[in-house]
Amino acid sequence: MCVLQLFNEVDRIHRSQKGFSDRFRGGFASVLTNVLQLAKGKSPIAKQYNEARQDALAEDLPGIDFRAGLILLPVILKEKVEHFITMGEGDPATPYPTIRLLDNDWKMAIEGRALNVVKVDGVDVCQCTGIEDGFITAFSMHFVFNIAYPLHLKNTLTFLQRHIVSIVEEGEKPLPVTVLRVINLLC
Repeated sequence: MCVLQLFNEVDRIHRSQKGFSDRFRGGFASVLTNVLQLAKGKSPIAKQYNEARQDALAEDLPGIDFRAGLILLPVILKEKVEHFITMGEGDPATPYPTIRLLDNDWKMAIEGRALNVVKVDGVDVCQCTGIEDGFITAFSMHFVFNIAYPLHLKNTLTFLQRHIVSIVEEGEKPLPVTVLRVINLLC
């Protein structure tokens, strides 16, 4: 399945004037500075982000910041990024949409040089060239394939759904207070 087909299907299910990928990128860009600020020192990945940023050219910084923000978002919401993004060979131990980086290096992913495969239930669904495309694709699969959010990533995925792409469905439960506090810091 092609990434564009997934995004088009989300647009068909949840109509908006902007496309799903554009909504995601624009919505996340609006909280990116706060995500990076809150993530400082909370993960070993933050150190690799700082190293990638120091080694980068000025024109590469926005992309590096965006990718690092996506990778660090679960950390801020007290979830493990390893539940959504795995590294190296082998299948993730989950039936939920996950991103498998083909390299074993977070810095490569942050710099935008890491190929990844988006998997659902151990099956390769599509290949993406950057972590941001893999992230948006894996997130979109929850809508396209009608997959409930896993408990171990519920805060991150619900935040993305409600505050980044503005998809709210009737009867949704309110977010936990701890998540609302973080959201208030981000938005």
